[in-house]
Amino acid sequence: MLRSRIRNVKPQIDTRPPESMALDHVRNNLKREQLLEERYHAIDRDNRILLQKMSDIMKTPSAKSGLGGVQSSPTSLTRDARKAELSRITQENLAILKRIQQAQPVYSHVEWDDSYRRSQTYLKRYRLVCCI
Repeated sequence: MLRSRIRNVKPQIDTRPPESMALDHVRNNLKREQLLEERYHAIDRDNRILLQKMSDIMKTPSAKSGLGGVQSSPTSLTRDARKAELSRITQENLAILKRIQQAQPVYSHVEWDDSYRRSQTYLKRYRLVCCI
């Protein structure tokens, strides 16, 4: 009798999906779908505009491609002045570099080494005096 009761026992908790899940307006988020659809349309529109611009650029011959005939780029009115300025700056930089390379150092590593050795001997003497 106990075994038959155990076989026929029913759960105390209802694990079935709620009945409201059968309703379409609960399962589908229509607002999200509408926003996604609008976004996709905007992306398509932008892509079409970009494609049209690229197509127009490809159709128009340019001076660099050699298809446009004898078009030359405009000459710079300040080219000579810019070259002179660049030359002057380069000369100044070279002069500064030469002065830096010829400058004598202020610190002497030999004096630093001697000072370090003296400090070490003082420290050793101090340790001997303190430990006795």
